Amino acid sequence: PNQYYIIGDVTPHFKVLEEGLSELNFDFSTLLAVDSIMYHGQKIDYEQLGNYQLTVKLPSPLNQNTIDSITISYQGAPPSSGFGSFFADTHEGEAALWTLSEPFGSQDWWPCKNGLTDKLDSIDITVITPSKYRAASNGLLVEETTNNIGFSTYHWKHRYPIAPYLVAISVTNYLVYTDDVVLRDGQPMTMLNYVYPETEACA
Repeated sequence: PNQYYIIGDVTPHFKVLEEGLSELNFDFSTLLAVDSIMYHGQKIDYEQLGNYQLTVKLPSPLNQNTIDSITISYQGAPPSSGFGSFFADTHEGEAALWTLSEPFGSQDWWPCKNGLTDKLDSIDITVITPSKYRAASNGLLVEETTNNIGFSTYHWKHRYPIAPYLVAISVTNYLVYTDDVVLRDGQPMTMLNYVYPETEACA
């Protein structure tokens, strides 16, 4: 988080609604570089156009009801729009990075379909960061691992419809504590709380 830069991969899974789909269109900043777009293990063609448009050319038209996916690899220093969309700052001398994409800032830092009514049915978010930091995101933290070269990986899983502007990440030297609550139906739920260490006393 001490560098204003992102390196990412996005793998959208999609279902073809009309016969003969030959291209996919995403909203994505031209200030970020697309390294490659992979489809069934092969690189495919694309165009990054003005006004946040990324067009992906499929090698052959797809039939209706086909379920498929591509992987977009990209990197760069995201621009800022709306309420800021992508931030890097410090607190008490510690680096912090976070996103706030409302209303249309998602396209500043990841390729997406950025309409407010076009919701993803689910999303998995994986953040790799130096192990002195922790990464928070949407949904449930399902896996946390640390390798032998000083990096930690956090895998978050969200399984409810979500608009792109609500997808978020936040990375810093968080202190994490849990609260166990009981829902109205009697089911228990554990809540993860991420706070700056200097605010622990009032958290």
